This record gives sequence, structure tokens and C-alpha cells, in this order.
Amino acid sequence: MLKQILKILISSVVFAIFLTATTVSGYEKKIIHQDLSGSNQMTQQMIDFISTLTEEEQNYLKTKKVVTMCNNPNWAPIVFAKDGNKNEMRGIAIDTLKEIEKRLDIKFKNIPTKNWKEGQQYLKDYKVDILPCYIKSPARQKYAKFTRPYLRLPLAIIAAKDKPIVSGLDEVMDKPWTRQKNSGLIPKLQKEYPDMKIIKTSGDIESFQYVNSGKAYFTIATLPVASHVISKNMFNNLQIIGYTDFIYYLHIAVSDDDNILLSVLNKALADISEQRSKEIFRKWVHPSIKEPVADYKLLGQVLIVFLIVVMFLIYRQHLLRKNITKLKIAEKALQKQQYFLQKAQEIGQIGTWELEIKGNNLSWTDENYKIFGIPLGTELTYEIFINCVHPDDRKFVAAKWEAFFTGQPYDIKHRLSVEGKEKWVREKAELVFNERGECIRGIGVTQDITERKHAEEKIYVSEEKYRAMMESTDEAIYICSSDFQIEYMNPAMIKRTGYDASGEVCHKAIHGFDERCQWCVFEKIRKGESINHEIVSDKDGKTFHISNSPIFNINGSVSKLAIFRDVTEFKKIESQLRQAQKMESVGTLAGGIAHDFNNILFPILGYSEMLLADMPEDSPFRNGLSQIYTSSLRASELVRQILTFSRQESGEARLMKMQPIIREALKLIRCTIPTTIEISQNINPDCGKIKADPIQIHQIVMNLATNAYHAMEETGGEMKINLKEVELKEPDLSDPGIKTGTYACLSISDTGKGMDNELIRKIFDPFFTTKETGKGTGMGLSVVHGIVKNMNGAIQVYSKLGKGTEFHVYLPLAEIVEKQQVSHTKTLIQGAAEHILLVDDEKAVIEMEQNMLERLGYKVTSRSNSIEALEFFRAAPEKFDLVITDMQMPNMPGDKFAVELTKIRSDIPILLCTGFSEAMSEEKASSLGINGFLLKPIIMKELSHKIHEILDENEN
Repeated sequence: MLKQILKILISSVVFAIFLTATTVSGYEKKIIHQDLSGSNQMTQQMIDFISTLTEEEQNYLKTKKVVTMCNNPNWAPIVFAKDGNKNEMRGIAIDTLKEIEKRLDIKFKNIPTKNWKEGQQYLKDYKVDILPCYIKSPARQKYAKFTRPYLRLPLAIIAAKDKPIVSGLDEVMDKPWTRQKNSGLIPKLQKEYPDMKIIKTSGDIESFQYVNSGKAYFTIATLPVASHVISKNMFNNLQIIGYTDFIYYLHIAVSDDDNILLSVLNKALADISEQRSKEIFRKWVHPSIKEPVADYKLLGQVLIVFLIVVMFLIYRQHLLRKNITKLKIAEKALQKQQYFLQKAQEIGQIGTWELEIKGNNLSWTDENYKIFGIPLGTELTYEIFINCVHPDDRKFVAAKWEAFFTGQPYDIKHRLSVEGKEKWVREKAELVFNERGECIRGIGVTQDITERKHAEEKIYVSEEKYRAMMESTDEAIYICSSDFQIEYMNPAMIKRTGYDASGEVCHKAIHGFDERCQWCVFEKIRKGESINHEIVSDKDGKTFHISNSPIFNINGSVSKLAIFRDVTEFKKIESQLRQAQKMESVGTLAGGIAHDFNNILFPILGYSEMLLADMPEDSPFRNGLSQIYTSSLRASELVRQILTFSRQESGEARLMKMQPIIREALKLIRCTIPTTIEISQNINPDCGKIKADPIQIHQIVMNLATNAYHAMEETGGEMKINLKEVELKEPDLSDPGIKTGTYACLSISDTGKGMDNELIRKIFDPFFTTKETGKGTGMGLSVVHGIVKNMNGAIQVYSKLGKGTEFHVYLPLAEIVEKQQVSHTKTLIQGAAEHILLVDDEKAVIEMEQNMLERLGYKVTSRSNSIEALEFFRAAPEKFDLVITDMQMPNMPGDKFAVELTKIRSDIPILLCTGFSEAMSEEKASSLGINGFLLKPIIMKELSHKIHEILDENEN
């Protein structure tokens, strides 16, 4: 009951503070709608406020005149649509936006949505700029940023008017209550009240209906919502009976990339006075809403009773203390001392003894009888004691006892034989003399140290075991004290430092530092933490993973055990893996760009080809158009080269001349290196053909030229590229694996800093590189070496420090068959009015393709949507002789579209076209029953031959 009363007191104070901030003097039942856009002319208020913004924010406002938003149309009075018209919004949030408009010279435009969930999706998809009334949560912060809060929403408890006022949820959670089913409050309350009786509804209004009709005891809603519903006499039997501990805060949510809008909105909200915010709140919250009143009289009575009880207990305690006599205090103290002495001997396994020298009378405490295994009450002598001593230790004990009388200390450890078992004890004694100086007795103690002895033996064995482990490991280990003195170093650490530095300061001996290491973790080690971290040693540049663990010493001090694990090679491999992943990402990016770029190239190439066919030979525009056509073909080929390179796939080896590939690569290199590097080339046009993959030849040139550029990047210089035929004879060969014969020799040289012999021996090793981070992976020359060796060629390097570097690549010339090569220049093949269904989602591509096909004599029906095209085909499948479809399309991609076509008509010929697709190849297309496969951009001759080929095969 007291807890409930205190809750009433606290909640009443809190509510009183809140009510003070929100008390209203009147309630405006009629609200005049006002356009959020305000006046077209800037007011003095706008001018003054905008002048306080940054230049970047002012420029933003000049261009951003309209800010789009979505609102919940059914959240009165916070925000709602007037008479269901979503274009005319009202409420507390809208009035706040009007205040922002007065300061920023912008207009807030509402974008109507079907529901609030759709509005949230609009913000995620950047279709609107803001959501003006949004409650912040971690999930929502992943896609939006939030302004400062502008509205505080306490959650009220609403029940029928005949229900009593409560201090909080604790007093009503055993009764049935209602709340809309998607409320985030329900899971929070279920954790605290697992047995609560919840009736979930579709919204606030239905929740109020349940309470008004008596189906539920109470419901929970924000104060403005409760005020609106009750004051509008929608449910005249309801009242607010209390408040929960939950408070929501409303913010304006902004798209996560619009930081400037977020900044200006925050500044505008900060400029709205507290008085104005209260006026807006009073406009919508009815003044008749009364806070619950605590029972202050009952609270006062409880406090008085509490004080009386406390004073009585204090007085009673005082009387009890006065009645305790000194005698009882002394008696208790004596009993306690005797108890402590007995317990101390039992716990410490210590017995006390006394020996009268003249009478040879020995007295023991009970614990001593227990230690020696002798029954209590047995008459004792020195001989009985010595007979209990282990036979092997009796002479030692007797000698020590005799020496004791000569002034030597008696503090010995020896064994006992007790019931056939061996015990270890420690004995310590002192002598008592009379007035004449005669020794009259000896008094001492005996302690059972058997367990300690066994523990010491185990510790010794354990220490030896772990010492052997630390001394046999290859990892460097040392232990240092809390004052940084080295206590131990294993052989691996001694080898690293060059000597045993035990006793020296750790940071000086291990790292060569005069001060504590910057990464020193001893403060955390003292607290018992284990810390792992990595360092790069200044001594040898190696990377070490250091494991630091505390060692708790018997004296209470803490030492540090540090284990050095050399992870230099692991770090290199890790770096190489990250680089490989980056290259894979570049390949993926290249594929995506290639698809869109080929769709752009396709119309350029197709229209230029058709224009060339229509243009007279003597036209002054023919040459320029021809250049466009040729450049488009080169661009198309370059995209295919980039795709092949990014996928690291080898194309098919074929007879080719290297000259065009070298010139193409040099154009690309020239665009990427500074003008301080001069490129000179001597490409012999008569150099014969080789059998190779053009992509790999391009790769060789790019790698060697890039290395030459990096060697001269700082100083500038000259790069020379030569190509010629050479005859390799036996005396000329420095590579024993290469055969004699005629070779194409590609030479690339630079005037850079050069290399020494040791470096030359390593340059073809995978991942070896002398370049800075970001300049290469160390794979270039090893890739070149592998390509050349696979082609039965050779690569040689000549270099001197300060004299530059020269690479010679020898590739065997192909044997030319002495036979007249027949030219197979393709010509256009006209169609015979066959009907083609053309499907592509790119408008420019489909218009150009249709034009091209109609020129070739085909009848064309085009569709830009695969679903629509499928339904059109299903309606008349026998109408078409061929279907040409794009691969990458929304709704249904080309391969799935082709499968659906064959389900309707199994013999329909299909030609699949794509700019790029990792998921599709000519082989896979064939396995799906697709008759042809072409890569965009496609020239008219190629298209005419492919259609002719497919139609002929289908007819046969």
C-alpha cells in the first residue's frame, strides 16, 4: 500500500509539472484551415531567420522551395485529413510545420498515400523528403535521420467514469484491457506483466468502443488522442484515470542523405518559442482533461505512523544497550576468545604443547592429539613423541632438540608415521627459564602441513611442466612485474632480444624504448583483464599478435605474462585476400556497367550502320558517320575486353597479330599516366602472327607498361615499346626451356630507378611487390610470367640501379599455312516477310531494332514488357516465326520468358540478346532450348545472318 501511495505522490508531481506546461485557457472547437504555403513574399521574420543560416543552407533553401511529405490521415488531433480529404491535413504537427514555413520560405506539400505503411516506404524509396510525425527507433534510424523532438506524448489510462483514479499500471494490469494489435507497447508490457489480459483491436477508436461498452476495463492512448476522443463527445462515459510511465516523443524524419534539410529543420524548430509550442498544444488538447488526484491525507497518516515506529525502535534500542552489564560483556568476550582459539587451531591444524624438562611431562591440546593420532587423555612423554616421528627423521629431530638447548632455534619440518600413513609437520618452540637461569620447560606448536607439502610438490611439478612448455615453444614469451622489471624470458624471447634481460626494464629490453610503450596495457592487467593486441616492431618491422594475461602472486602483486606470436605472413595473406575480394568487386561492378553501356552503344551502332547504308558515297557526312560507326565498334570490343579481364577468364586462342592490341593498350596507358613520362614506340608492321588470346596479350602489355610507369612516377622519364621478329639460336638462349626458332619479341623499357640482382630474382614470385599500398597487388609480373610460359615463350629482364629496367617477351610465331585464305565478308541477308515478336525493356533499343529488322524485310511486332509480350504470344502463338528477346528485363528475365514461350509452343525459334549477364552464356541458352545467343551491341549484318541461320535450322 505504501508503495502505491508513494507512486501516487511521484506521479502526481510529474503530472502537475506536465499539466502546468500544457494547461489551456479555452478550447477552439472551430479551426480555420490555412494553406501551409503562406505568403509568396518573404516576411521580415523569414529574412531575419534565414540570415542566421550558413551560406550552404541559404543556397539550399533558394532551390528547395517545396518539401514533400506523407502523413497518417487518421491520427487526430496530431495529424489527420479534414473530412477525409488527404490533400487538406490538420493537427498539432501541421501547425508546427506552418511555424517552420514562416522561418524558411518553403512550402510543405502532402503526398497522399493509401495507408501509413505506404508513407513509410515512400521515405525509404526517397519519394518524399520527410515524415513530419515519426517516433524514433533503432530500426527506423537505419533509413532515416531525426530532428530534435517537438512534441511530448505521455500515455494516459482511459476507463469509464465510474472507475477509480489510479497511480499507474500496477493497479489495473490484472483487469482486461485493449490496445491496437500493431502497437509496440504490447511486447514491452508482456515482459513485465506476462499474465496480462490483452484484447487487440484494429485501432484507437475500436479500443475506446470496447471500454465504453464495458467489454474492457481500460485502454491506453496518448494524451492528445484521449483528449480529442473524450472532448468530441464520441464517448461521453470515458475519463482519464491515470498515466503510465511511457512517454513518446515526435520528431520529423528526414531521408538519410539530406543532411542540410535536417540541419535547417532543427534550427527552425529551435527558433519556435516554448510559449508558441504551448499555444499549439492548447489549441488541440481540451482543458477539461483533469489529472488524477493523490490521497494526500492518507499519505500523511502513513508517514506519521512510520515516523512514530522509527522513533520507538530507536528508543527501545537505547534502553537495551543500557541494560547490558559489564559482567556479561566480559563473559561473552572470554567465551568468544576461547571459541576463536579453538577454531583457529582446527582451521590451521595447529596444536600446542608444553614439556616439563625435569619431570618429562608432556601436555598437548586436543588438536595435537589429533595430529599425532593418539587417543585423547593418553599420558605423554618425550619418548612417546619421538616414537611417532618417521624412523628416517628421528635422528634429525633429536639432534635439533639437543641443539635447541645450546641456543639454536627450534623451527623444523619432519615426517610422522600415523596409522601407517605419512604426515608432514612443522614444529616451532621456545624455552622458559627460572630466576636461577635453569631451563624448566619448553613450549611450542605443531602444525600439520601435509596438504601444503603435497601442494608444493604439485606446484613444483606444474612449474617444471609449464617451464618446459614455455622453453620449447617457438613463440617469444616473457613475464614482468608491476614495476616493469622482467622476471622471466623463454629461449625464444632471449633469441629475439639477443640476451637474457631478466631484471631489466621490459620496454627497454624488449622494444628498445626509453619510456613505457604507447600500447602498454598493465593498468588493465592489474585489474585482472586479459588483453590481446597487435604491434609492428620497430626492430625488424614484423607484426606480432601479443596476448597479455595476469599472474596473481601470493604476495598480492600482479605480474604480466606476454606471448608474442609472429603474424607477419598471416597479415600479408590477409591483405592479399582483401585485395582479391576488391578485384572481385571490381569485376562485378564492371559487369553491371557493361550491361547499361552496351544498351547505350546498341542504338548508336545500329542507327549509324543504317544511316551509312542509306547515305550516298559522295556525301560529305559519310566520313564522319563512318568514324562514329567505327568508334562504336571499338567501344563495344573494349567493353568485351574489360569484361573478360574482370572475370579473369581466357578467351579462345586464335591466330592474330599483336600490333593492334599493343596500340590499343598504349592509348589506354597514355590516358592514365602523367605527361612527364614520354612514350616512344617502334612497332614493326611486318612482325608475323602468333596464336594467342588477345585479352592475355593486352594483359601482358598493360602490366609491363604499368610497372614502367610506376618506376618513373616521381622523376618522369621515357617509356619505350618495341615489337619485332627475332631468330633465337642456341648461343642466344638464356632460358634453357625455350626452343630455337622465330619469335615475336615485345620489349618494354623505362628510365626509372632500376633493380639490383637480389630484387630481380624475386620479381616473378606471387604477391612479391616493392610498391606502396594502393600501387599494386604483387600479382602482375607473376601473371605475365604464367601467360608467357603457357604460350611456350620466354621473358627476360635486364636492370641496373639508377639505369632503368628492360623487359623482353618472346612469343613463338605461328606456322602460316601456304594456302590462299578465302575472304568471308558477311553481306546482309534479307528476310521473306517472316513475322518476328521483338521484346526489350529499353525504348531506344527496341525502336532501333524494329527499324533494323524491318529494313531486312521482316514484319515486326514489338513489346517493352515481357509479361505483356507473353500474353500477346499466348493469344496467337502460330502467328510468329521467331521471337527475339532481351535477357535483363524487369518482371520476367529473358531466359524465363523463353521457357514460358516453349510451354505454349515448343517449336518456336528464340534468339536471346544481352549486354552482359553472368547467369547466361551461349551454352546455357542452348540447354534451355534457345536457338541463338547474341551479345549487344549487334550490327545489322551479324543479326541478319543469325536470324537466317535460326530460321533455316528450324525449317530443316
